[in-house]
Order: sequence, then structure tokens, then C-alpha cells
Amino acid sequence: MTPAELQHLAARFARGPVMPCGSERHVYLWRGTPGALIALLPPGRHMRLDLHELAGALPAKPIEPEGARRAIARAIERALRAADVGPAAQQFVVVTGCELLMRYSVSLGTLYQAACDSRMVILVVPSYAAPAHPLPRYVEFRPDATYAYLKPSLEDMAIIQ
Repeated sequence: MTPAELQHLAARFARGPVMPCGSERHVYLWRGTPGALIALLPPGRHMRLDLHELAGALPAKPIEPEGARRAIARAIERALRAADVGPAAQQFVVVTGCELLMRYSVSLGTLYQAACDSRMVILVVPSYAAPAHPLPRYVEFRPDATYAYLKPSLEDMAIIQ
């Protein structure tokens, strides 16, 4: 899907329920900046779910990856429940900090469950530039790692290129 196609879909979605593009739920993957995405959405209809803020606000910081995975998944679920505007209003959820989903292997299940006829979830994966300084040999720079992790979970029509 192109950004123009997403903008057209978002305009239709803002007026009422529409069929999802390519999957059973309105979950999409945006590759770019959150600002560019938000500019395409109808004004005043989006909420931003920053996973870094969510993880930073956890009351306890689990050390084990499994504990972190569960804690992040529960925090996402609570945030989405708290932000639910109900079926009367159409809402766009812009999810940033998606590298935490990859880092802790957090399932997209909660996000898929939250997506419905009145809520569209858009995962934002920024494009990363090469580091300004050379990295040590033991550090591997993989700018497309988050995108490669999330892409198989979505159909091609749900990916905005």
C-alpha cells in the first residue's frame, strides 16, 4: 500500500467502518517517521502509544526476558483499554517504539485484538541512518531488524511502503 492509499483508507475509516486491507483486522505497518504518518491521518482522531514510555513507567522492571515480555504485553493491553473511545468514534492508534516488540518477542495478539471496526492500529518502524561513527566489531548494526521482524506478521497490503 502507498501512503496515498493509506490516506484514502484513513479518510474512509474516519467516517465509519470499512473492510481492512489485506487482513481480518485493521493493523498496518508504517515505515517512516510518526510525524509523516500523523500528517496523513484525519486531525484529532489519533492517539500515540509510545512503547518506550510505557516500558519506562512499569512499576517493576523484570530482568528475565519472559517477565519483560509479559509486563510489556500487559501494559499495552491496559493502555489500549484506557484509551478505548468505544464503537461510536473512529480511532487511530499510532504505535511507536516497536523495536521493544522485537527485542522481547512480544506477541502482536493484543494489538490485533484491539483493532476493530472503530480502531485502526498502525505500527511505526522508522528508517535508521548509518551511525555517524564506526561501531565496535562486536556491535552489529541492523537498521531493518524491526521491520523484518514485524513484516511476516502482516499481509503485504497492510504494509505501507
